[in-house]
Amino acid sequence: FTVYGPWGRPDMAYWMFSKNALTGEPLKLFNQGQMKRDFSYIDDVVSRLVKIVTQPARFPDLATPHQIFNIGSGRAKPLADLIEIIKNLTQKEIRTELWPMQIGDVEETCADLSRYEAAYGPVKAYTPLKEGMAEFMDWLRSDPEFIKL
Repeated sequence: FTVYGPWGRPDMAYWMFSKNALTGEPLKLFNQGQMKRDFSYIDDVVSRLVKIVTQPARFPDLATPHQIFNIGSGRAKPLADLIEIIKNLTQKEIRTELWPMQIGDVEETCADLSRYEAAYGPVKAYTPLKEGMAEFMDWLRSDPEFIKL
């Protein structure tokens, strides 16, 4: 899923959109911008992974204690929400270029948390996109070299 935050991958949309907003370059929006992503803040992902490694899981219906889990927020957000957040954080006008869907891409991603929650209990909290992007933007602005990546 779309894991985002400080020290993330510069090839991800949240990073490229933030960089382009700061430098005044247009954002390339594939599928005419009609995409939804399960934006998952890195700290949330790490805390769930730590729980998996440090706490025994409950597998009531399985003969073997092995399972594959989706780790994400479990909430798909429109790309337009991300762009609006970046616009507010940068206080800059954002130019966009609409492109067709890329081969192999999907319109929506969303983590199914049911297996994780069955094994470790309900996911009670996640970092809202606005809050996580504010953290990322502070980090991105902290070193001008990051914008060059």
